Formats: sequence, structure tokens, C-alpha cells
Amino acid sequence: LKRPPTSWCLRSRSSASHTMSSLVIISPASSSVLPEATCEGGVCSICCQDGVQLLRICGSSNPYASCARGFCRACWENVATTNVERAATYALGLPQVRCPGCYNHISTELWLQLCGSEVRRSFIEVARSLLSVPCCGDVSLLWEEDTADPSALEEEVSRYFDAVAKQRVHTAWLRYSSHQESAEEFLNTLLESMPARDAPQEARRSAAGKAPLSLMELLAPGRLPALISDLERRTSLQLAYRRRFPMIRSPCCGSEICFACKSHG
Repeated sequence: LKRPPTSWCLRSRSSASHTMSSLVIISPASSSVLPEATCEGGVCSICCQDGVQLLRICGSSNPYASCARGFCRACWENVATTNVERAATYALGLPQVRCPGCYNHISTELWLQLCGSEVRRSFIEVARSLLSVPCCGDVSLLWEEDTADPSALEEEVSRYFDAVAKQRVHTAWLRYSSHQESAEEFLNTLLESMPARDAPQEARRSAAGKAPLSLMELLAPGRLPALISDLERRTSLQLAYRRRFPMIRSPCCGSEICFACKSHG
């Protein structure tokens, strides 16, 4: 798939570096740093092997989780790998990994660190394929590159919202980033929180399957998507956006394409 040059990476971001006046869209609801083994000589709840180091990562990746079970690294890797392989083989959509103990979602930033490079590559290829359109070859709309200056970009993005809207979006983001809210619901919050421009023009654009100009600017490559470090959450939001407003311009030659039916004009 053709795509812009990228430097895909996993990185941890802390909310401590952001002020209360900022949008804080990039501050995850939890840590993306893989914890060390939290129990010496425990019994893995999957393979039942005794005396192994256990990882309890669901509580660290989801503040709403309360699972106290531990699983060895090999079993965590097998769970994640199986999910990715199944999604890649059967085109089931974007892989999501849940804790085998409490069934809560695990942050993609965490479980990808448990897998080898081939699994990471397969996951990214699935994401690219879901956001691809046929134009000058298969062109992916997926934005993979993190911003070099998150604070500066977040300050720029926050200008789309007033003080009340910032808080609303931040609350929705915390729920979306921890899988308590769907991409469609988060997209609704963004739409409701953005100031209206030319109402008749926006109505015509919506009827034609085109996004409002302000939302198109906000979700353009290199803007809000670049602030979402979790690739699964980023891809899910971009998919919801493209499905809601399917008429787009291809990034390769600017042709008008319907994302839903993958046809020109």
C-alpha cells in the first residue's frame, strides 16, 4: 500500500506535562509503559506453569479494570499474536486484545511490546488495509506518524474548542482511550463540540457525504490523529470518520473517491 513516509513507534506520554487549560487529548487514561513482572514464582492462570514471573497488565492499561490474575509473558504474547493472526487471515477488522481474566481491553501500546516484529508488522498492515482506497494503486489513508512536538500540536488543535467544549472532549477522550466509548461516539462529541460555520454550506456538504470543513481540518493527517499514540484507537477514529463522511480526495492524485464503495466520483 502506498502511504506517506512514517516513523512508527511506541511512546509513553504523561499528563503531567499538560496544563488544565489545554485539551489534553494525547494524555492516555493509563500508562503505556510495560510493567516488570509483578509476582515472583507465581502460577500462570493460562498455562498453569508454576514458578514463573507473571505480568499483570490489564489494570495498568485500563483504570476501570480490577483483574488480579497474572499471566506469564509467553501466554500474553500468544493471546496477542492469535488475535492479530485471526484478524489478518479472516479480515475481521482491527485486532483488539482483551485480558483473558477479566475481558477488559488492553492498550495496543502495551500488548504490541510483548510481540515480535512480525506481529507488529501484521497489525499495521491490517490497519492500512482497512483504510485503503483503490486509486494510483492501493493507497492507505492511515496516518501512522506521531507528531514531533505533541505540546505545540495540541495547543494548535485546542483552538477549535472553547473552554466548555475542551472539557467535554477531554472527558470523552478518557472514555474512548480506555474503550468505554466507541469511535462513533467520540466522533459525535467532536462534531457537537466544534463551532458551526456556514450552516447552509455544511448542510450541503453533509448531504453529499463530505465532512464539515472544521472537522476535516481537525482530522486531517498530521493534526489530531497524530496526537493519538495508540494505533488501534487512532485507526478506529479514522475509520469512523471515513465511514460517516465517505466522499474524499485521494492523497495520491486528488481524485474524488467514495471510501464506502471504493469507486471514483
